[in-house]
Amino acid sequence: MRPYGESAQPTNKQASSIQQATIMADWSLYPNATQPTAPRFQVGELVHTHSSLHESTVEPAVFGVIIEEPEDGTIVQDSSTISRSWEREWEGVENPHEEADIDLPGSGSVWFLPDNERKYFVKWMNKETYPVNTQPTEFRPMMTNGEPTLNISLHFEGSLYKAPNFIAKLRSKVAQRKEVEEVLTERLNIDDCSTQGIAGMVMQY
Repeated sequence: MRPYGESAQPTNKQASSIQQATIMADWSLYPNATQPTAPRFQVGELVHTHSSLHESTVEPAVFGVIIEEPEDGTIVQDSSTISRSWEREWEGVENPHEEADIDLPGSGSVWFLPDNERKYFVKWMNKETYPVNTQPTEFRPMMTNGEPTLNISLHFEGSLYKAPNFIAKLRSKVAQRKEVEEVLTERLNIDDCSTQGIAGMVMQY
């Protein structure tokens, strides 16, 4: 990536693009700022992040979805799936103290100037934390007042990973099972009960 220059100011073309996006961070404060890279993820895409250790607690790996920029006043965690003492309300990039630009409106991301890295708004499907040296035996969603906890964070791109396409995989499995059942019933003339049992065994492989 090519730096903007010694003054860290965007070129005229870049400045025009930034103005159209209604974002104007003070680039002069970041002499090592570089041009934003293209997003790896899109709004609506399913992602996951690895588990992490915080003090004596394990924060499990969780899945989340890339969302558009939340409304001002929304609680947004800073690169954490779990609520922290330093959580804050999102005030938009128009906030004079904000260190990011929205270079691509609608992308669900910002370009974070101090680290020259893209960050994404992610809504997480949180799971309960657990003590170190223990291992949960079942899936335990995090709950708040009887409802699933869906924290929102602004997460660095480098700590996000593309999730498997579960829908496509499920559709593929359904299609494969249907094909197996058709072979068993139509070509081999096997009864329905046996067909279901054999198809189930075939799909395990």
